[in-house]
Amino acid sequence: MEVPEEVLSRLGGNEPVGTERARVFRALADLGFEAPAACRRNLTVLHGHLGREENRTRRVMGVILDAAGPDLALSGLAALTGELDGDGLDWLLGLPEGDLAALAEVFSLSGSLGELAVMHAGELRELVGAGGLAGPATAEAGLPEGISIRGAAQEIARRKRTELFRTAALDLAGRIRLEDVLERLSAAAEGAVADAVAAAARNTGVPAESIAVLGMGKLGGGELNYSSDIDLVFVQGEGAAGEKAKDLAEAVVAVLETDTAWGRPARVDLRLRPEGSSGRLVPTARYMRKYYKDRAAAWEYQAMIRSNVIAGSRESGGKLVDWMRELVFGREYPAEVLRSLVLMRRRNEGPQGHVKQRRGGIRDVEFTVQWLQMAEGARHPGVRARSTLDAIGALAAAGALEDGDAETLAGAYRFLRALEHRLQLAQELQTFVLPASESGRRLLARSMGLKDAGALEEAFQRHTDGVAETAGRVMAARGANVPTAAPARRTAEAKEALAGLTQPVRREIERLAEHYGFDADGPAGVLAMPVAREEYIKRLERVLGQEGFPLELVKKGRVGELLRLIGYSGHFYERMLADPEMAEGILGNGTGMEELRAAVKRSIAAAGLEDLARARTRALCRVAAVDLDGSREQDVPGLIAEVNETVIRRLLEAKGLGDRLEVYALGRLGGREGSYGSDADLLFIAPDAAAAGEMEPAVQEMLRFLNREVGLETDERLRPEGSRGVLVPTAEAFTNYVSGGGMKTWEFMAVWGRMRGVSRSAVRMEEVRRRHLLANMPAAEELFAEAARMRRRQAEAYPAEDLKKGRGGTGDIEMLVYALACAGGQSCGNIPEAIARLHAEGTLTLSRAATACSGYVFLSKIERTLRLARPDLPGILPGVEERRGVALAAGYREGRRKSAARLLSEDVDYYRQEVSGLFRAMTSGE
Repeated sequence: MEVPEEVLSRLGGNEPVGTERARVFRALADLGFEAPAACRRNLTVLHGHLGREENRTRRVMGVILDAAGPDLALSGLAALTGELDGDGLDWLLGLPEGDLAALAEVFSLSGSLGELAVMHAGELRELVGAGGLAGPATAEAGLPEGISIRGAAQEIARRKRTELFRTAALDLAGRIRLEDVLERLSAAAEGAVADAVAAAARNTGVPAESIAVLGMGKLGGGELNYSSDIDLVFVQGEGAAGEKAKDLAEAVVAVLETDTAWGRPARVDLRLRPEGSSGRLVPTARYMRKYYKDRAAAWEYQAMIRSNVIAGSRESGGKLVDWMRELVFGREYPAEVLRSLVLMRRRNEGPQGHVKQRRGGIRDVEFTVQWLQMAEGARHPGVRARSTLDAIGALAAAGALEDGDAETLAGAYRFLRALEHRLQLAQELQTFVLPASESGRRLLARSMGLKDAGALEEAFQRHTDGVAETAGRVMAARGANVPTAAPARRTAEAKEALAGLTQPVRREIERLAEHYGFDADGPAGVLAMPVAREEYIKRLERVLGQEGFPLELVKKGRVGELLRLIGYSGHFYERMLADPEMAEGILGNGTGMEELRAAVKRSIAAAGLEDLARARTRALCRVAAVDLDGSREQDVPGLIAEVNETVIRRLLEAKGLGDRLEVYALGRLGGREGSYGSDADLLFIAPDAAAAGEMEPAVQEMLRFLNREVGLETDERLRPEGSRGVLVPTAEAFTNYVSGGGMKTWEFMAVWGRMRGVSRSAVRMEEVRRRHLLANMPAAEELFAEAARMRRRQAEAYPAEDLKKGRGGTGDIEMLVYALACAGGQSCGNIPEAIARLHAEGTLTLSRAATACSGYVFLSKIERTLRLARPDLPGILPGVEERRGVALAAGYREGRRKSAARLLSEDVDYYRQEVSGLFRAMTSGE
């Protein structure tokens, strides 16, 4: 495609108006841009960076228009070209057409890698490679002698991210196969582990041969994805001393999990070692042989299929791996053992939109292949391959899998892994759930080479159905005749159950229909974003028809809250499919908020660590039902924060850290304000150096547990020196940092503004910490200037529509209140309460206090309503069709002259203008 002349002719000139503006915008929309106004601005910026040469602009626009997301590709390349000098720009434009197109695809789909390219624009040639993307990667020498743990982590992370960037660009441009992607990502991770072992050995003085490092799971099978944890098992090398081997292994983990400017080198999971998290960190080979021979469960045998030695003592590690794999494959498994594995897999199935865990998803392909390898490995040694695709081919060659079944499994695996990769590339997060929005699915479909969202959903359903049917049939043929018709049977039971509950459920649907203004027998757009009545009833059938669902409570319970939640929130609907007993808390909700708060805290405090994630999800589900009811919504942010804080306290108690380790909540958690998907800003302080060294591994383990097992994302970057600082500073180091001039103005606001003790020792020391911070607080003028600078940077870095980070978002009020409170020698805590206090003291006039409080509460509520549908959604209002669902869920009603979506849009615009005006006036001294 080419840029139309009416567009090119307007570049660099005044903003088009009237019919000319409409013609330009229509031309851009016809090219596939979804936001013509922003597109025209970015196109002008790009044209300016390219020296206002139309030929250059046409060339770059050609690759942008072919990208999966032209809007994102354009804004990304406009930002990148602005960061390059003349030589760098000439180099970029001199790249082969395919390389330039690959970079456009990176910006199109991956926000995090796009940010990486812009942030390191001066090193872009290194990221791409001297010979272009298709050429070999730049040869990297070993790590420098004498490099520290932190320095090693920085260099390893840089190398790994460089390779990830190159791989992603080639992958998104369709220039390498899935097998190549898996191999490159796995090789980069193996290299990171090997470098980490070398750096750890130098820093501890313990020889690298003291341990063997085994790669398990996707790493062992050479099948890593873009955001995989790496499963490692450490084993003592022959002749190594136990404590020395442990010191080395801990140092390796420290290198791999250190935060750097390039991110972490890796996220490490050590739970596949014998006895999991409670087992020895570095067992001996002798112990491992005895454990696997006498005590290992069948699933642990299955996990050994992909084990491989990747670093350290390859000789001793190789001997152990060979022994373990012979143990797995050198036996015939009884039918009941194979059946038990299938039953365990069925119990761990995920919701329908989950690419990995749903029935017929990635995990089912991997499980089926490994299960067949265990069933056939003794008779057919050739099937013992580590990678899934190699194993499928080997099983077919051995006659253990029909050719058609092998094609079904391999085809689905390639499709689903490619889909998983694109989902995860967006922000390099471990996500496996299809986007809820139509625009998100459309972008995903185009990145997969499919026409639209409908084609994506059809392909997804076809592949997963094929896997589910094939897996059930091939396993049943070998005696694992676990019922495969459970969903259909449960749906029939659900319909029967619904028929028996017609009156209470029907009355509630009719009441909701009247309340929200939709036809009870027609589309029910309010209940999702949007969901038709047919889909809504299907959701009800799936939830109510599950084994374990408390049907008896529907007749007498608070069924309206349950029905609203099932309809509006795809996230909590899917959670209820995975845990049918979750509905019991909603149906049994009392009317009092204190009663609910006490019940939620009690359930989490009583949960064992293995049930902590479920207890938290059940608690948030109960809160979400109350939130959608609307009658007690003002209490919801505090209750969400209380759920997360109770989880952290429960974990501190289990780890025995509460009495000595100071743990502080900062940010929204510190202010007792939460939202669905909120992360937890945490600060850790140890009493002395000895305690810090002792506690840091426990803190790292706790954070891994919160992030991976519980699903509560944490952020520790507000510690001294940020990501570069030690995770657990001493009390003396913290005090010196605060008083020694190293602490920046924004840090004073972020820490002082909402610092609140979580652990018992922190509660005791809270006032001491406050006094240190207050004594060194910057002057009021610097606080306001810093607030303005920070918000300006955020507004430039985030979309203008972002309800928090964009201009006029909640971030304006937060920064303003931080500055005002700090200038007055106070912490702010909860924002609305702080605004009321500032008014009572005379710092804010009644008019300004009202603007700040009403704007903050309203915008926070809308952002929370968005995340109630899906916690990972951005804080940006969706398109008009989906916006109606958000508006109705937030309490708007369809008007005679204005729709609910329009009323919501107008209110958002009004409050943002008011908030933005207030922020400008107060930070400029008006």
